[in-house]
Amino acid sequence: MNKERFAVILDTIKANPACWDQGAFHTSCGTAHCIAGHAQINAGKEQHIPSALLDGAEWLGLTRDEADVLFSSYRTIKDFERVLSEGRIPEEWL
Repeated sequence: MNKERFAVILDTIKANPACWDQGAFHTSCGTAHCIAGHAQINAGKEQHIPSALLDGAEWLGLTRDEADVLFSSYRTIKDFERVLSEGRIPEEWL
Protein backbone atom coordinates (compact mmCIF):
# COMPACT_ATOMS: atom_id res chain seq x y z
CA MET A 1 0.00 0.00 0.00
CA ASN A 2 1.22 3.46 -0.85
CA LYS A 3 0.76 5.29 2.46
CA GLU A 4 1.63 8.70 1.05
CA ARG A 5 -1.06 8.49 -1.60
CA PHE A 6 -3.60 7.13 0.85
CA ALA A 7 -2.80 10.00 3.22
CA VAL A 8 -3.53 12.53 0.45
CA ILE A 9 -7.01 11.07 -0.03
CA LEU A 10 -7.75 10.83 3.68
CA ASP A 11 -6.57 14.42 4.25
CA THR A 12 -8.84 15.61 1.42
CA ILE A 13 -11.84 13.80 2.89
CA LYS A 14 -11.20 15.03 6.41
CA ALA A 15 -10.81 18.61 5.22
CA ASN A 16 -14.01 18.44 3.15
CA PRO A 17 -16.33 15.64 4.35
CA ALA A 18 -18.93 16.57 1.70
CA CYS A 19 -16.58 15.23 -0.99
CA TRP A 20 -16.78 11.71 0.46
CA ASP A 21 -19.50 9.11 -0.09
CA GLN A 22 -18.24 5.61 0.58
CA GLY A 23 -21.44 4.23 -0.95
CA ALA A 24 -20.64 5.46 -4.47
CA PHE A 25 -17.52 5.42 -6.63
CA HIS A 26 -18.69 8.78 -7.95
CA THR A 27 -22.00 10.47 -7.11
CA SER A 28 -24.23 11.55 -9.97
CA CYS A 29 -23.25 15.19 -9.45
CA GLY A 30 -19.57 14.18 -9.55
CA THR A 31 -18.63 16.03 -6.37
CA ALA A 32 -18.43 13.14 -3.88
CA HIS A 33 -16.51 9.91 -4.21
CA CYS A 34 -15.55 6.85 -2.22
CA ILE A 35 -11.89 6.08 -1.51
CA ALA A 36 -11.58 4.25 -4.85
CA GLY A 37 -13.16 7.16 -6.71
CA HIS A 38 -10.79 9.63 -5.08
CA ALA A 39 -7.85 7.39 -5.98
CA GLN A 40 -9.04 7.14 -9.58
CA ILE A 41 -9.19 10.93 -9.86
CA ASN A 42 -5.80 11.38 -8.15
CA ALA A 43 -4.34 8.89 -10.62
CA GLY A 44 -5.33 11.31 -13.38
CA LYS A 45 -8.06 9.04 -14.72
CA GLU A 46 -11.53 10.10 -15.82
CA GLN A 47 -14.42 9.38 -13.45
CA HIS A 48 -15.42 5.98 -14.78
CA ILE A 49 -17.42 3.77 -12.44
CA PRO A 50 -16.64 0.41 -14.14
CA SER A 51 -12.89 0.91 -13.74
CA ALA A 52 -12.81 2.86 -10.45
CA LEU A 53 -11.98 -0.13 -8.26
CA LEU A 54 -9.07 -1.31 -10.41
CA ASP A 55 -7.77 2.21 -11.10
CA GLY A 56 -7.92 3.01 -7.39
CA ALA A 57 -6.23 -0.24 -6.41
CA GLU A 58 -3.42 0.32 -8.88
CA TRP A 59 -2.78 3.91 -7.77
CA LEU A 60 -2.76 2.91 -4.10
CA GLY A 61 -0.63 -0.19 -4.66
CA LEU A 62 -3.30 -2.65 -3.50
CA THR A 63 -4.11 -6.15 -4.64
CA ARG A 64 -7.63 -6.78 -5.90
CA ASP A 65 -8.51 -8.57 -2.64
CA GLU A 66 -7.18 -5.68 -0.55
CA ALA A 67 -9.11 -3.20 -2.67
CA ASP A 68 -12.33 -5.17 -2.29
CA VAL A 69 -11.97 -5.01 1.50
CA LEU A 70 -10.76 -1.42 1.79
CA PHE A 71 -13.25 0.03 -0.68
CA SER A 72 -16.28 -1.62 0.93
CA SER A 73 -19.22 0.71 1.43
CA TYR A 74 -19.30 0.15 5.19
CA ARG A 75 -15.77 1.43 5.85
CA THR A 76 -15.51 4.47 8.09
CA ILE A 77 -13.02 7.28 8.54
CA LYS A 78 -11.79 5.50 11.68
CA ASP A 79 -11.15 2.40 9.56
CA PHE A 80 -9.15 4.47 7.08
CA GLU A 81 -7.17 6.13 9.88
CA ARG A 82 -6.30 2.69 11.22
CA VAL A 83 -5.14 1.51 7.81
CA LEU A 84 -2.97 4.59 7.43
CA SER A 85 -1.44 4.27 10.89
CA GLU A 86 -0.68 0.56 10.38
CA GLY A 87 0.39 1.03 6.77
CA ARG A 88 -1.60 -1.98 5.66
CA ILE A 89 -5.02 -3.61 5.65
CA PRO A 90 -5.55 -5.33 9.03
CA GLU A 91 -5.24 -9.10 8.75
CA GLU A 92 -8.64 -9.71 10.33
CA TRP A 93 -10.28 -7.79 7.49
CA LEU A 94 -8.82 -10.10 4.82
